[in-house]
Amino acid sequence: MKISEEFDRAVAYAREEAMRTGCTQIGADHLMLGLLRLGSAEVLDVLRQKGIEAAGMKSAIEAKVFQKQGIPYGMEDDIRLDTEGNAAINLAIASAQTDNAPEARPLHLLHALCCLSGPACSEILREAGAGTMMGSVKVPQTQEYLPGEEEVNRLLGAFYFRSDIRS
Repeated sequence: MKISEEFDRAVAYAREEAMRTGCTQIGADHLMLGLLRLGSAEVLDVLRQKGIEAAGMKSAIEAKVFQKQGIPYGMEDDIRLDTEGNAAINLAIASAQTDNAPEARPLHLLHALCCLSGPACSEILREAGAGTMMGSVKVPQTQEYLPGEEEVNRLLGAFYFRSDIRS
C-alpha cells in the first residue's frame, strides 16, 4: 500500500506537534493536529460539513495534550508513535485497502481517528457525526483486517519522518 505525500506530511507534522506540545510520543490527537496543520481540502471539507471549526478543534486538543515544556528539535529521532497513534495509522491503511484506493490519503487517517475511543479528537469527531460523512471510505471495525506492526513498519519504514518534506 502506498502512502500519499499528503498523508506522509500530516504524520511528519504530527511529530512536530507532539514535540511542540511537550510529548515524547505521537498519539491520535497529535495526528489530528498534523491533519489540521496540513490543511487538506478534503479533510477540512468534512469538518466544515459537520460544523467542526478547525481552530476550535485545535484548541480543544491542545488543552488536553499540552505540557509545560516542548521537546527540543535535537530529540526528534526519539519521538515515535504511541499505541493510539499506531492504531490510527493501521486503521488508515486498512481503510485505504478496503476502499481499494491506490494510496492512503489524509481522509483515510481522519476516518481512522473517528473510529478510536479515548482521544479528544475522536470524541469531537464522533459527537459531530463526522464518521458518517466519509464518502466511500470504509474502515473495517474488527482487528482481523488490520495489518500487523511488522507489515506497517515494512510498508512505511522511515518514510514518515523524512526531513525533506517538513516545512
